[in-house]
Amino acid sequence: GFSNYGYNISLCAPGVNILSTWDGSPNYYTSLSGTSMASPCAAGAAAIVKSHFPSYNAQQVAQRLIATADNIDSKNPSYINMLGGGRINLYRAVTAPVVHSVSMTYDSITDNNDNIFVLGDTLRIRGIFTNFLDSVANLNVTLSSASPYVTILNNAAALGTMPSMGTANNNGNPFTVKISSSSPVNQSVVFELTFTDGSYTYHQFFSVLINVD
Repeated sequence: GFSNYGYNISLCAPGVNILSTWDGSPNYYTSLSGTSMASPCAAGAAAIVKSHFPSYNAQQVAQRLIATADNIDSKNPSYINMLGGGRINLYRAVTAPVVHSVSMTYDSITDNNDNIFVLGDTLRIRGIFTNFLDSVANLNVTLSSASPYVTILNNAAALGTMPSMGTANNNGNPFTVKISSSSPVNQSVVFELTFTDGSYTYHQFFSVLINVD
């Protein structure tokens, strides 16, 4: 009840009944709950990953924790896709031999007109995609949405091979999306990007406001 959830969440950490030092309690230890307990779990895990992979920058440390976390959607069916990578698994973070992590790190959304997204407009979604960890050989990205107020005309981008910390873009073949004539005013549409390369799969979400007043 004290935690956040949503498409903007990247990672979860334990925060209920965590044994910790405490000033004045018997033996100076007590069990506490809250994000104040989850936060040091995440910070400590990040410090250990950085120690184990000293060449990593801050983004790579974070992405390794996210990519090796335990998916806990099945234990939280009301919050599917709203818990980020899942619950931190520090053992996997420092022992997994190959870890992939690609995401869209910049986006440009236009309608080739006034960039005020109204009924009938066709959106062109371009992105810069960054590979933070081990190289990928045949990366594909697909765009989808459960919203009835948009129709996706072009949903695919083939990015191919990307080395560690390499980037790619779909500027030459942007995703295209048409806004329905039935869209309510100021409708927020959630889009999902699915990244795949062999056994690697990752989902990223972003939202766009359409039919603005």
